[in-house]
Order: sequence, then structure tokens, then C-alpha cells
Amino acid sequence: KAMKKRTRAGFGKCQGGFCQAKVLSLLASYQKVSLDKINYGKPHSPILLGKAKKGISE
Repeated sequence: KAMKKRTRAGFGKCQGGFCQAKVLSLLASYQKVSLDKINYGKPHSPILLGKAKKGISE
């Protein structure tokens, strides 16, 4: 949530459709964790689910 507030990522017309993958990739790289470890606020609130999770990890 903090990154979203600071950068306004996901607030454009596409609602994060283009920037979400890049932002998640940068965040995972910075924290040195895999993409599935990135959560939205709470520890058990994953950002990526189902097809989106498969598509971004490929």
C-alpha cells in the first residue's frame, strides 16, 4: 500500500494493467523475495491470484 500511495502506481486509466507487473518485479527484487511473497498490506493477502499469478511469473 505504501508504494501505491507514494508512486500513484495503479491510479491511471488502466488501473495498474501495465505498471503492476513492473512494480511487483521491482519490489520483489529490492526485497530479495519471490513475487508470490509480495502481499498487499496484511501477511496473507496476496496481490496475484490464479491466471494473473501464472502470467506474471512466466
